[in-house]
Order: sequence, then structure tokens, then C-alpha cells
Amino acid sequence: MKILSLNIWFDVFARDQRFNTLHTTLRSLSPDICCFQEVIPQFLEELSTKNWINDYDISLESIDEMKANGYCTLMLVKKKYNAKFKSFPFVNSEMGRILYYATIKTKSNTTTTTTTTTTTTTTTTIASCHLESLNNSDIRKSQLEQIHELFDKDIFKGNNIIITGDFNFDSYRDFRDINKRIRSKIIEQDNFNTIMNDYTDIWTHCHSDRKGFTFDERRNEMLKSYRQLNYYRKKHFNPSKKMMQKQKRIDHHDVHQSGVLGLDLNECDINDPNTNTIDEKDINFERMRYDRILYRASSSSSSSSSLPIIQNLIALDIELFGNTPIPSFSIFSNLLETSSEIASPPAKTDVCESIYFSDHFGLLAHFNLEGEEEVA
Repeated sequence: MKILSLNIWFDVFARDQRFNTLHTTLRSLSPDICCFQEVIPQFLEELSTKNWINDYDISLESIDEMKANGYCTLMLVKKKYNAKFKSFPFVNSEMGRILYYATIKTKSNTTTTTTTTTTTTTTTTIASCHLESLNNSDIRKSQLEQIHELFDKDIFKGNNIIITGDFNFDSYRDFRDINKRIRSKIIEQDNFNTIMNDYTDIWTHCHSDRKGFTFDERRNEMLKSYRQLNYYRKKHFNPSKKMMQKQKRIDHHDVHQSGVLGLDLNECDINDPNTNTIDEKDINFERMRYDRILYRASSSSSSSSSLPIIQNLIALDIELFGNTPIPSFSIFSNLLETSSEIASPPAKTDVCESIYFSDHFGLLAHFNLEGEEEVA
């Protein structure tokens, strides 16, 4: 079973190219479960036209959230799982954030005696969240507490719980630690460790030697081009015009300007070991592991595998998704097509050579679900 989590980024920057390529990739990858954040009407409309979407059930309540906020969290689950969707609005969200979860039942072990045959059913609940953005650590802490309390209720006893999404804080340092050589002694991750102490972060379990940044200014060259474009707009356009309206960046409480112009990201080493101090090359960059896939086992069992077992669900691996560029094109010719509004043509160096699905990298987790047969 493959579970994908991705913040698709609602920004207009290279949107058509990003969304079209993402749809094509999803069709070929065919995840069993997709958990998306920042889904906007255009993405959902295009999704509805694809034949492969007929293989999935959709969290329809997400559409109401989209109408209220302009974007939403969306879940897709293959129809063979007969998923039951529910939503959980965070009580303290100032951004209308809602957690969605789907419960699936699968047949696992079958025991046969001389008189009876018994089939064990495994119930797994998969959730997708987009915790509060901006400088709202107290709200995010409360939302983590709400998530933990929700899945501690009796109706989830005996269930495997998997939680995915954009948590909007890093496991390594706080956003305030950018430009500092030593991270703060107390960071937001400490709240997570206390509240979610009975959950396992699959990334840190499988890749203890890799930081797994899902927002990476050094690796994702599109972020540099995005900041270049904003700089160019401010310098050459009439601020009163519609296409000059500033895009509000909801995910990050400050627009970090370290990579605005002239930075060769290809020279950066992107495979840093885990350390308690900030790597010299990381100090001025927003390199964060905002996105996670967590699980809590309903019971433990022994196995020759060193990887965790969720009842009969074995976590095999997790990897970054969308961390390689899609085919290049001129981002300026794509977005600034009205030549009469351009004071001077963009220089060759202003052309974005690398476009990614999103400003975030996603996560793709692989599970071995023994006897994977859906329950009607």
C-alpha cells in the first residue's frame, strides 16, 4: 500500500505546468491513498476530468472547506478500500483548518479448524492535516493535542492510526533559528515529542541519518525563481494592476529573502548529517521538514524485520516525492505574457530552469498490507 502526502502549493507560480505534470505523475504512480493540502478549485476541477480519478473515493466535505477558505485539505482513497470519510474541524483555528480521516477495513489472517473458519479484520484510520500556518506555535500545539485526543477515543481503539500532512514546524529547528549557528534550546518539536509520544515518525525511524527536508531553499531552485519573480514584479510593474497583487504566503510567517538573486544552488551540499548545530551552509536558508507521516500501532508483534509493524501492516520505507525538477520552461513567458506591462524584458538569468510540483516536497510511504483484500 502506498500513501502519498503533498502540499501542492496554491500559488499561481507555474501553476498550470505544475498541476498538469502532477496529474500525469499521479496517474502513473497510482498511490492507494493521497493526502493533499492547499488544494484549490482549479486543481480539483482538473482532477475531475481525469479518467484515473474514477478509481478513487474523495473526501467530499473538503469542497465545503474550499468554498469557505479558497483552498482545502483533500483525501483520495482507492475505491477497493471502501473508505468511510469524516472531518474534524480544529476548534481554535483562525484559518478554518480541518482534519480529514478515512477508515478502511482489510481482511488479514484466516484461521481454519475442523469446525469453523475465522477471518480477522484489520481496521486502519488514515488522517490528513494542515496545521495552523504563520507564527502560531501555540495554536499548533493545541491542534496536536486535539488530534491525539480524537484518536484516543473509544471508537478508534484497536485501529491502526496513520497521520499525514503539513505540520508547519520543523523537527530540527524553529523558523526563528534561521540565520543562527545554534538552534534554540527549546523548539516546537519538543511539544510534538511530548504530545505525540506514542506515535512514530516514519521518516526518522527509517532514515535516522537523513534530515529529509520537505521545504528546501537550497535544493528547490523554483523557490529562488519565485523570489526573483516577486522582485521583478515589484521593480518593473504598476502595483495597481491585478497581476501585481502580492501573493499572500500562508505557510510561512516571513518571506525569507536569502536566495533572491545570484545564488548558485547547484554548488550546495544537500546531504548533511544530523547534528545539533546548524551546518554553515544551512544557516541562511529555510530548510525544514514541515511534512510528516506518523503512525501508532494498535498492537505490537515480533518480526525478523527491524521496521515497525502496525498489526499486519509493515512499514517498508518512506521517500521524498517531487524532489526532482519537471521539464524546464520560461516561467516569465508563462506568467508575464502581456508584453505591454513589462518595462524591460527579463534577462536570460531570470528564466527559471527548474520547476517542481510544489514549494514543498511530498512524502511517499510504502506499507506491506498482508492479505490485502478489502472488506465489503
